Amino acid sequence: MPSNQRPLTRPRPKSTSGVLYVAAAPLVLRAGNFLTLFCTLFLSLSLLFTLRSPDDVASAARGLEGYVAGGLKSAAAGRTGVTGTKGCRPLRLPGWIDLGGGSASASAQPKWSTFDSLCPESSIVSSLSSSSSSSASLPWLANRTLLVVGDEEPTHSRLERLCGTLGGRSAKVDVAHPWGQALERVEGEVAKLGMGSYCYVERVDLLIHHLPHTGLAPLGSHSVESRLSSLLLPLLTSWSSPSHSSLPSLPHPRRRRSPDLTIWSSYTADLASLTDPAGDKVGAAAVGQMEKLNWWRRRNLEALQHLKNVAGGGKVAWMSPGHGDGDAVEQGQEGMAHMAAALETLLLSPAAGDRFLANEVPYSLRVPTHARGAASWWAGEVPWRRVSEGLVGMRSKGAKSREDVEAGLWGEVLLGTLAEVV
Repeated sequence: MPSNQRPLTRPRPKSTSGVLYVAAAPLVLRAGNFLTLFCTLFLSLSLLFTLRSPDDVASAARGLEGYVAGGLKSAAAGRTGVTGTKGCRPLRLPGWIDLGGGSASASAQPKWSTFDSLCPESSIVSSLSSSSSSSASLPWLANRTLLVVGDEEPTHSRLERLCGTLGGRSAKVDVAHPWGQALERVEGEVAKLGMGSYCYVERVDLLIHHLPHTGLAPLGSHSVESRLSSLLLPLLTSWSSPSHSSLPSLPHPRRRRSPDLTIWSSYTADLASLTDPAGDKVGAAAVGQMEKLNWWRRRNLEALQHLKNVAGGGKVAWMSPGHGDGDAVEQGQEGMAHMAAALETLLLSPAAGDRFLANEVPYSLRVPTHARGAASWWAGEVPWRRVSEGLVGMRSKGAKSREDVEAGLWGEVLLGTLAEVV
């Protein structure tokens, strides 16, 4: 070979002992090996995750949703009437109102059925309305107390119908009732409404008490905060007082002074007070209407904070207005309909649901500083708005009226939320 031509390959160097030396791999070759290994690992993991069932994915999504929605440490799974795996919260999932094969008979109770096979339904009212139900079959309801602070109507009518369905006994707490002694020390609107009414299901020792109010508009001595301070504190004391244990007509004394769950709502009376008396087409000027909406939201926050302070323990939740709310108000003004539509827009905005009372909203709608860090007592939204949408257009079938179906579903939402926090 001529001396001016380079060989295509270089001979491998030999040691003095005749053993070939292997040259170190070039940097490019090592990088290629690393990329090949990385791609192989990536494709293997991708294939592994695609083999997971949709139910597994849904279960993981539920876990994330449960953390975001309320940060609740306990779960409804394992409670009689809540069908599903650990972490199951049916009311937080999309679904439909199941009346038992489409027949609204006298015995059929509304259930909330979901599209998730791992968390199929919430049917606590159906389980509780059974004549065989007892504290042994429903131990998680034993000596539980659920307080509903809301508009006088339609809450009172719903509770009365629900109590009949559950086979409980209802009573009004007025000045003649052993729990109503505090009414002797108040007057005016505070005394007129009384201390509400309750439903007691003795066979499971469950107490559901409704304390009514007249909305958020009145301030000063007639505010909802004043009513809570004047009447709720003595009511809580009466619940747990052993001095009433000798009266068979009263519920058994509560083992804890504060309710296990307090649900706050205010809508029916507020709808009338926020309406422009002139009844014009917009109800108020654009700026004025936004001020009213912000006022309504701020007052809800203030009432919730005060309620938490007075109740002294347990979880507190906000119930979104839904089907049947506002029907008790005489909507003779066009402005009222427009204000209702404005409130609807506010509730369906990014600030709706749990975020309706959270910090991830515009500055003008933020939670006041004193209400932040409320994860220890805040139970989130009671999803009445979303769950009750299926009642729109529903016709009465069989022996069960539309009002009974509404009350049963309302009770399902209340007890389903209670199952999440106890």
